[in-house]
Amino acid sequence: MNTIKLIVTDLDDTLLRRDKSISDYTVDVFRRIRESNVLIAFATARSYESSQRFRDVLNPDADIVTGGCLVFAGM
Repeated sequence: MNTIKLIVTDLDDTLLRRDKSISDYTVDVFRRIRESNVLIAFATARSYESSQRFRDVLNPDADIVTGGCLVFAGM
């Protein structure tokens, strides 16, 4: 039984490479996480606009932005 319901990750210096790109490996891991019915959220100091390109690629279920000041879910 899967007990993990949600994975929350930072972007900079955590999920992203040094050049601020997303590896194919990371895209594949996110795909496998989704197949396991686990929710994914970003938590970042970035603004909503600044994190848009990463949402477009990884499609998180929620986005906690601006250092926690704004939360977007079910986008």
